[in-house]
Amino acid sequence: MDGSRKLCQHVVEISRLLENGADTDGLMLMARAGYHPDFMFALHSLLRAHAMRNAQSTLDALHPEWVSREEALRTIYATAGHEYEKLWLEMTESPGGSPPILVSTGELITSRQDASGTEVLIPLRCSNMSGAVEVVLQLRDKNTPVQHFAGSNSPSEWRQFTGCTSDVTQITFRIAAGVLRAHHRASAGIYVIDDRGALIAASDVFKLKR
Repeated sequence: MDGSRKLCQHVVEISRLLENGADTDGLMLMARAGYHPDFMFALHSLLRAHAMRNAQSTLDALHPEWVSREEALRTIYATAGHEYEKLWLEMTESPGGSPPILVSTGELITSRQDASGTEVLIPLRCSNMSGAVEVVLQLRDKNTPVQHFAGSNSPSEWRQFTGCTSDVTQITFRIAAGVLRAHHRASAGIYVIDDRGALIAASDVFKLKR
């Protein structure tokens, strides 16, 4: 049994190593084809966001986690960027055009809890920003699907626009105590939407302190 487990673990490790290698090869190919390296990170962010929104995982045990995949890509980011700039002097003239907006959310923080409710702080990091993005905080109970964002007036959803102009921009939402009591088993998800209404990033799901 121990031998079988070791063999399975070895297969998983080899598979993840090959997957990371495919990612880095793909990043170099995209750069040479005229797509800024940030497109790869935007793609990963989009896949991860939709997986989180649907409470699903797009990766199985044979695939590396999103964090490790991005760490592997970071090791050759500068090399890919140099290759891209060498072949495409003007980004706007490349097949991919200007690099896409990248947004990442830091850990959700709850603070200033009192009888009236809880203040939720969400740190954001953005790059290649043009215009504004909308940050959506949603509460959902177990096994309840995430609502559609467009036109939603749910009492368990909060929205805020930001230009994300600083290195670390902080978004603040205030959740009334009555809402938290009504959703005592709910989790909080953070979603970022671009100016076209498209989902571009999401955080992990968090349990709010009460």
